[in-house]
Amino acid sequence: MRKPNYFNSEGYPDPTSYFAELHMMQEEQKRKEELYSFRPIVYINGSRALARKGARLMLIQTRKSRKQSFLLAKRSFALSASGSEAINFPIVYICSPYAGDIKTNVKNARRYSRFAVKKGYLPITPHLLFPQFLDDTNLDEREIGIHMGLVLISKCVEVWVFGERISEGMQREIKRARWRGIKLRFFSSELQEEIK
Repeated sequence: MRKPNYFNSEGYPDPTSYFAELHMMQEEQKRKEELYSFRPIVYINGSRALARKGARLMLIQTRKSRKQSFLLAKRSFALSASGSEAINFPIVYICSPYAGDIKTNVKNARRYSRFAVKKGYLPITPHLLFPQFLDDTNLDEREIGIHMGLVLISKCVEVWVFGERISEGMQREIKRARWRGIKLRFFSSELQEEIK
């Protein structure tokens, strides 16, 4: 953008147009700074891309078997302990049973979440959070909790399914992940990945 001129084309001072152009230029510069001030680099399938400021989702257009498709790159950014460099934690959805033996299932869900953190992922485990304020024995509130979990799945790069038993709620989460095209990974209750 060119710098505004205080004088008009005939050489006379023109402060009104000068300050109007200057103000517009400053607003444009401020908008660009906000847009480009924090653009972490993400690597997706070996290709380099820039994320928008504050974005958790970024659409990257790719070619796949001669047709256009969009790959959702979902990333969460945090600062390292030193505070100097950004660390990239991909968000994963922890899918495991809750109903039935609740005490054991909560203990297992915590163990699964800790496993995800050790692997370098940020776990989302709704059945550890939502029962804090929703009653699982109330069918309406249970349905609300399951729905909120399904919404959270769209914010994750992968869904990790734990355990040998697949509950009704887990089936719905797996179905939603497949419908959204989100990668599913299956693990045994001993944290061993199973190929399915």
